[in-house]
Amino acid sequence: MHKALILSDVMVYSQDAVIKSLSVLSKKQTAGGLNRDPLQNSLCLVDATAGNGYDSLFMANALNKLNYDKSVLVHAFDVQEQALKNTEQRLKDAACLERVCLHLKSHSLILEALSAKFLSQDQKQFESFIGVAMFNLGFLPRSDKCIITKEETTLSALKQLCFGFNLNLEANKTEKNIPLIVCNGLISIHCYAGHEGGELETEAVLKYVKSLDSRIWKVFLYEELNKYRNRELLILIERLI
Repeated sequence: MHKALILSDVMVYSQDAVIKSLSVLSKKQTAGGLNRDPLQNSLCLVDATAGNGYDSLFMANALNKLNYDKSVLVHAFDVQEQALKNTEQRLKDAACLERVCLHLKSHSLILEALSAKFLSQDQKQFESFIGVAMFNLGFLPRSDKCIITKEETTLSALKQLCFGFNLNLEANKTEKNIPLIVCNGLISIHCYAGHEGGELETEAVLKYVKSLDSRIWKVFLYEELNKYRNRELLILIERLI
């Protein structure tokens, strides 16, 4: 096992990836996060937008290379059956299908889809369980561009990851929100603003992540500031406590 890395260290030596591709940077940051000792206790990873399966395959390979327990799976979500077929084929070709569970559902249903598997019947015993969640927003390449991720469902998914479970503490009549993301866990959001609806979604996501409590969440933004067409940006979020 490599020496555990912290997010800021990964950012120092991966700056070359910003110039090459925001997608490459996203994967480098995620790999660094998965390599940290605390994330060895996470129970699953999430590909919130399966698409053509690149992120699912990347995370599945990372789990294998970093010797995560075989019970730790990537849960990949998409509303398009073709996207899941593409993802399944890519995983089969790489002999990684056993590491991924496919969900023909919106990423706005993450908590609903995973609660039966990961939540204790005794809600007082609930603990965060997602180590990494990756979003690649927009539309499925070479498909119907009218089918896009939308701000409502994307924000719903992010809110579940950051404030996913409301724990009712009967003893002192208070409530506590438990994030789905584990401590030191990561959220990667690759936003595209060049298509119709993309700008609205991007701005909504930016507004939301800026509102996160800085004592709990560290939020980074990468963007090509002199790119005016087909604007894209990468948001990286780390849970601190």
